[in-house]
Amino acid sequence: MDIFSLGVPVAIYRNADTQKGLIYTENKNKSGVYLWRNLINGKCYIGSSKNLRDRFYKYYSLHYLIKINMAICKALLKYGYSNFSLEILEYCEPSECFEKENYYFKLLKPQYNILKEAGISTGFKFTEGSITKIKRSNELTAANSGRSLKIEVLDLQTNISTTYISFTEAAKALNISKTNISLYFSREQKKPLLNRYIIKKIQ
Repeated sequence: MDIFSLGVPVAIYRNADTQKGLIYTENKNKSGVYLWRNLINGKCYIGSSKNLRDRFYKYYSLHYLIKINMAICKALLKYGYSNFSLEILEYCEPSECFEKENYYFKLLKPQYNILKEAGISTGFKFTEGSITKIKRSNELTAANSGRSLKIEVLDLQTNISTTYISFTEAAKALNISKTNISLYFSREQKKPLLNRYIIKKIQ
């Protein structure tokens, strides 16, 4: 399908690496549908957001790409931003995002999208193990939100051990995502977090 004949995309950033600043600037306070295009193999990913700039900030975050198990995230890590273009298929009202995304989803059949329909997880199933880990992570987060769960962090580079009163405090001090700490426990990781930190709970 030739989408250019339909008058879309409304904006094309042909080098997602060198045009990152322009992408942030031009999509501030805008909502709409976007498309990542792999310039090497031609594969695409379609998404939508009520706040495009915030969404793009995530895609340009290495921590986000590593922790999110999505084909497009893996592809961005593998090929690099310079081998992707980013296209804005359409700007729309926030309430129209899913409807517009689904239209282009069915029209273009993007290869990096694993769901059969935009915004609906039909056909996508979590394994029992995944569900258990998610529940465990949620329980840890809930406990931590009440600031009742302290953690001790040993920095292997400095050999200094520090106690934090919450996941949030530790995440800020270590300059990492709070989710990384939650997943560290929910996955019962044996290796140090980021190959540097050994973390244990203090009840």
